[in-house]
Amino acid sequence: MQAAYPDVPDGLLELLEIADGTYWRNYAGEKVSLFFLGSDMEEYPYYLLSAQQMVDAKDYFQTWGDYLITREYDDIPVDAGVCDDLGQLCWLHFSDCMNNGGISQLFIDFTPSAEGTKGQVLRYLHAPDVVFPNEYGTSCFLKNVITAPNITVGDYTYYDDPADPTAFEQNNVLFNWPEFGDRLVIGKFCSIASGVKFIMGSANHRLSSVTAYPFNVFGGLWAERTPPHFSQLPFKGDTVVGNDVWLGRECVVMPGVTIGDGAIVAACSVVTRDVEPYAVVGGNPARFIKKRFSQELIDLLRRLRWWDFPPEKLADFLPVLCEENLEEVKRIMQNMLEV
Repeated sequence: MQAAYPDVPDGLLELLEIADGTYWRNYAGEKVSLFFLGSDMEEYPYYLLSAQQMVDAKDYFQTWGDYLITREYDDIPVDAGVCDDLGQLCWLHFSDCMNNGGISQLFIDFTPSAEGTKGQVLRYLHAPDVVFPNEYGTSCFLKNVITAPNITVGDYTYYDDPADPTAFEQNNVLFNWPEFGDRLVIGKFCSIASGVKFIMGSANHRLSSVTAYPFNVFGGLWAERTPPHFSQLPFKGDTVVGNDVWLGRECVVMPGVTIGDGAIVAACSVVTRDVEPYAVVGGNPARFIKKRFSQELIDLLRRLRWWDFPPEKLADFLPVLCEENLEEVKRIMQNMLEV
């Protein structure tokens, strides 16, 4: 640690001699580090990384540090006290917020700008314009890797794939020919598991004649004597996925389907018809299983639209989103909507 960060305070080094990553206790059903640093969020304190974790994070930081200093959040610019030269930065990543291992991270800044102070503590909240939001590299924020003009993905929606999550557009959106005219629209904060497939409308075959065989696509005399391929395909319309939707592993979404906010689709399901908000569906074809919550709570969630909160407000609201006492959640949301 001393070699990697020569300016690290002696007091932190002394603490790290006992914070070696082996001291854990149960907290909220999870095993977490013993050394909590406190937080402005009651249920989600920050925990201290071990010395080895801090050193390991140093190299990783160099691969994504530019995201930390070159972007602006919706209303929150990067602080003027932060140096904007990535090559000069020396930040010590010493703490994570415990709720999901990286939504919020703390750094000691040893190379501030002229307006900053050496040793200042920086708080980093993931912004939607990063590709890989954590060090594992198996999940990516999809909006930053999409190039097709007819695919739209909201902030923080991720795809998880241990092979290559950035190849989502090529491997998971099938038969996508923008000139056909349909779109794939995915909202914010969706969780898309490995192997999920979206079938676009141009995958269809002509159904209005006695044969469904696509002669035209093979060219030559067949193309000369048959109507243009797209002209006879049934048009199902856009495929729309709402916000905070969880699509289970290897499920298939067929053309023209709308999946409402907060819905969950079970693994290996085939979605052939619309899914209501906050419904759980599964099977082939996917059928309604249950509503996730009472209709009253569903209505509150749809009115509140927490996925549209700015980053700082969302960070403060995380304890409510992860609270298991749904009556308390309902009470808090009702109060927020009445203000």
